[in-house]
Amino acid sequence: MNSIPPGRPADETGAASATHDRAGARARHNIVGYVGIALAVAAFIGVASPSMLFEFVGGVLLIAALALSIVALFRPAPKWPAFVGIGLCAAAAVSATALFVVGFVNGYSGAVGG
Repeated sequence: MNSIPPGRPADETGAASATHDRAGARARHNIVGYVGIALAVAAFIGVASPSMLFEFVGGVLLIAALALSIVALFRPAPKWPAFVGIGLCAAAAVSATALFVVGFVNGYSGAVGG
């Protein structure tokens, strides 16, 4: 007899062990969030560099890091990597804006290279 007695969970009898292993196990790592953090760090380095090419690549990486970090929020895994990635993206965006304004003002005023 292979029926489940009343009051006993299905996974203790082995009747539903194949589906329980797949659906019941929670993810312990948020890989998408970790990739978002790595891209955000690379974007922060890129937008802080003086080269325009690196700034452009950093901006593209910044958009990708923000998208991955937002996707990581909706994964069934720990949320802290997603929040760290979004925070790094915000800091990189503020840094990029400040450096752009400083560079624009310096270039407009003729303070650099006259």
